[in-house]
Amino acid sequence: MFYLFAAAVAFAWAVGGIVSGPIPRGRLTAAGRTRFSVLTPVAVGLVAAGAVVAVVALFRKVPPLDGFLDDLLARARGPALPTALVTLVNGAAEEVFFRGAVYAAAGSLRPITVSTTVYALATVATGNPALVVAAVALGLVFGWQRRSSGGVLAPVLTHLTWSAALLVLLPHVPGG
Repeated sequence: MFYLFAAAVAFAWAVGGIVSGPIPRGRLTAAGRTRFSVLTPVAVGLVAAGAVVAVVALFRKVPPLDGFLDDLLARARGPALPTALVTLVNGAAEEVFFRGAVYAAAGSLRPITVSTTVYALATVATGNPALVVAAVALGLVFGWQRRSSGGVLAPVLTHLTWSAALLVLLPHVPGG
């Protein structure tokens, strides 16, 4: 049922983002140069994944916090292809919705703060405080990337890199 619900949520994010209006792809430039570069969003995703793995390893040693990670770690240890597929599709769809539609709807009213807040509030529905904290931290990063690049391409690439790295790294966190 997890995969069905996760796919339904990804579908809702993607459709909501797309029907809201044009979603700018944005550009990936380095110091004003116009060449395409995926290195920065990929590097940011890898650094963010490393930070999450470090925090998870620390939280595994604190009993009250450890329980919140069990479901997350169980999902990362789930069947490889379905877990990867639903994780990556959901990550891209989230960015289309939150850094596409919600960010655009905020207009000049602090779109990074608005999109991050809505993203974190949506994550509250998971009932997992660890995911809410991650949503706030990463929502700010993704929002900054949206503003800097002018579109959703950079946040999508970072989100996909972060998600894929966590799928590889989380099953190896000590104490799980």
